[in-house]
Amino acid sequence: MTMAIICEAWRKGAGDEFCADYITLLNYQLKDFKKNPDLLEVLVAFLEENNYQWSGTMSTLLQSLTNFKALQHYDGIELKIPSTANRLSREINNLNVELETAGIIVEMNKTRNNSRHIKLILEKNEE
Repeated sequence: MTMAIICEAWRKGAGDEFCADYITLLNYQLKDFKKNPDLLEVLVAFLEENNYQWSGTMSTLLQSLTNFKALQHYDGIELKIPSTANRLSREINNLNVELETAGIIVEMNKTRNNSRHIKLILEKNEE
């Protein structure tokens, strides 16, 4: 880390302080970006109810998931749905391995008017 070396050259021990502060900052910024398995569960059920595919804007997906969750009965368990389209996009990106494992194909792109478009496809299990 270049900054730690510079800090250490400036004052003995400042490099270690810099690294500790940097790790604390990263932990603080990443604390809300833990994987959300609830979102995975809701997405699978949502796609099963929508003929195994859905496409639209991220805002529309957020509204659709929120409405879908409200209509479902999850035995009193409160499943976590992100509160903003931006957060939903980040959480979907954060779950890319889990989504792939669950058989969900995610295609994201931006439209000409700079809105985020997403297409979700749940691969059917042929058993």
